[in-house]
Amino acid sequence: MKNTRKFMAAVMALTMVSALAPMTAFAANHEVTAADNKETTIEYGVDESFLVTIPMTVTLGNTANITAENVNLKSGRTLNVTLSETSETDNTFKLRTTDNDVLAYTITKDSPNGVDVNIDEAVLTVPDTDTSGTATLSFNAPNSTPKAGDYNGSVTFTISTT
Repeated sequence: MKNTRKFMAAVMALTMVSALAPMTAFAANHEVTAADNKETTIEYGVDESFLVTIPMTVTLGNTANITAENVNLKSGRTLNVTLSETSETDNTFKLRTTDNDVLAYTITKDSPNGVDVNIDEAVLTVPDTDTSGTATLSFNAPNSTPKAGDYNGSVTFTISTT
């Protein structure tokens, strides 16, 4: 066991020392004469990036903030967060119990008038000139009292750049 440790220590030491040894690197070069000029192209790429946060759970009667941070887009492009579908086959805003009781609800985008949100509608847009954005959505319960039960459903958001 003692010899194995010494051997492993020697191998590790040799590996670390060999990493310090100089190595030759080859690259394509221009051959230049005294009366000649050559051009070198310099490149650098930055990918579009952003962080969008969407709450996993919202209770009817409450609001949800959809946020975009660290937005870095190409010039002329826009980040879009769109409400693209619901858990209902007809894409209506409804929640259901396990007994199939139905509860209809609405979603409004908070603004001075509380504008209704529809399917395939952008709820947040961030242009290339901004680095962040927030949209507050209200998930509105109906005015009538529903039957007792636990109602569930979902909405799906799509994130894209155009």
